[in-house]
Amino acid sequence: MKKIIASILLIILTAMSFTSCSSAKKDAKPAYDASNPPDYTYLAGKKIGIAAGAIYDSIVADINAEPAYYSEISAGITDVREGRITGYMEDLSVIQALVKEKGNEDLTYIQIPADIFTAPMGGISVNQDIIDSFNKYLADAKADGSFDEIYKRWFGDTADNNTQIPDIPLTGTNGTLKICFTGQSPPFTFLGSDGKYSGYCVELAERWAASEGKNVDFTTVGFDGFMAYVISGKADIMLDAISVTDERKKSVIFTDTIYDDTVAVAILK
Repeated sequence: MKKIIASILLIILTAMSFTSCSSAKKDAKPAYDASNPPDYTYLAGKKIGIAAGAIYDSIVADINAEPAYYSEISAGITDVREGRITGYMEDLSVIQALVKEKGNEDLTYIQIPADIFTAPMGGISVNQDIIDSFNKYLADAKADGSFDEIYKRWFGDTADNNTQIPDIPLTGTNGTLKICFTGQSPPFTFLGSDGKYSGYCVELAERWAASEGKNVDFTTVGFDGFMAYVISGKADIMLDAISVTDERKKSVIFTDTIYDDTVAVAILK
């Protein structure tokens, strides 16, 4: 009898050990290989965070993923870390700036190929005179080389969220430009360490205002309501990471291109 009981116990212990090993193998996450990160096909069937009101729904559908909507990128990244979503989609330059931030060493990104999505970006307004004024400044800046200087400052290898806008005197002699942006899209617009709004579009706005002898009045607005904000005339123009689409062009006027947009998805390493 003792031999029979011992045999039964041995069988049970062996089965438990096998089950435990199988469960561990099932739950174990493969080590992240920095030399061979996953490509966009890894995202198929997974939940991807996107900004409410952005144009990423179709991209998420194109890569066979499921969208989850957010009003703030910080909330999306928190959910990436806590496993509620696999990744968070934004403009490539925004994601590149994000993963370079101190404290985000646990993040990397997957770039979505340009043949899946690429689009020009520009500011938007309902006032043609405002558009013409900005386009003239943009053309002049490209002609005199200052645009290249601005572009390199925000999209160069050394650019990060501590990059500063040079001092730009604003006289306000000819009035004030009402300019809105999200303030949550580095390196386009973000709240700097000094408590002031900074970024590529903020510098473009200030240099444009200076060229017109005007001051600036900055207001932040969410991506889920920026179109209505501009259409209502609460701002003269919105300058931020806004992709040009045929649907948006039905309601607003776009400036000339300020950036060519591609996207990426931030994921955990």
